[in-house]
Amino acid sequence: MLNTIGRTSLTLAAILIVVAMGLVYSGLRMTGEALAVNTVSVGDNFFSPASVTVAAGSTVTWTNDGARPHTSTSDTGTWDSGMLKAGQTFSQIFGTAGTFTYNCAFHPEMVATVVVEASAPAPTEAPQATPAPEANPAAPAAPAQPAPVPAGAVAMPVGGGPPLEEGWFQWAMALAGLGALLAFGGVGAIVAGSRIEGRRTA
Repeated sequence: MLNTIGRTSLTLAAILIVVAMGLVYSGLRMTGEALAVNTVSVGDNFFSPASVTVAAGSTVTWTNDGARPHTSTSDTGTWDSGMLKAGQTFSQIFGTAGTFTYNCAFHPEMVATVVVEASAPAPTEAPQATPAPEANPAAPAAPAQPAPVPAGAVAMPVGGGPPLEEGWFQWAMALAGLGALLAFGGVGAIVAGSRIEGRRTA
């Protein structure tokens, strides 16, 4: 009896842990898809979508999902990915507003557009009179600000993966915890059942 209960508990524990792992995977995938809004799929003879709209300072990433090599080449020479084989990616930062048309150097019929919108200006406040700071030669100098990224610079994606949404994480942890409890209970039941059987046969 105890052995049966133990085996059942272990089976349920394994199922719950597998479901928890599935939740983690699904949550990561959905979050990643939600974040990947500036991506273009390069197919054989088309770009999809044919037009993307991003804010100034955003990065657009092209992925060759076709079987043949392709490029992402600006019509004005602003950027050129070079040859992208199947599965390869290329990323471009767009620092200034405007409409940028591009094509595939190998297949001129493949054309598309990136529309870059100007970032919203920061709200301005009425100037307030403030006392002049006292001179302090011992105060450290303010750190230098990084130089702005030029419009033609190429930025490759940085690893690390997208964050997992809190709700998915909580459900996964709850199921994994319940699975661990069932596993411990199942092992305990099997051990107790084996001891009882040993005493009966002794």
